[in-house]
Amino acid sequence: MNPDKRQSERLMVLMPDEEPVVVQLGSKQYFGRLVNLSMGGSLVSIPETNLYSEIGKTFSLSFSNEGKTFEVRGELIRVIGWYSAFHFSKLSPEESQQLSVKLGRMRAMSDMLCPGLT
Repeated sequence: MNPDKRQSERLMVLMPDEEPVVVQLGSKQYFGRLVNLSMGGSLVSIPETNLYSEIGKTFSLSFSNEGKTFEVRGELIRVIGWYSAFHFSKLSPEESQQLSVKLGRMRAMSDMLCPGLT
């Protein structure tokens, strides 16, 4: 039995500086860097910010992909220091499509830079 509860493949970001994420809750905005991403969620590093008091709340996360920005909703499920883990649920077909495209680009880059890693 796999102890990892994830139901979808998780891809690590090879160049975090190239993967900005805007995390928003109401009027509060935080700027971070993507650490990893899957169809089920993401891990985001948000320096000098601890969102522990916001666990359980639903945020809007804005990702970039090939010069375009798209948004998904994610519930904050865990915070460790500056690292915040978000779970995606109830994705719209458009959100699922946009995540799939981004994951495909990330996978292709990973295969090109680190053959055999994914």
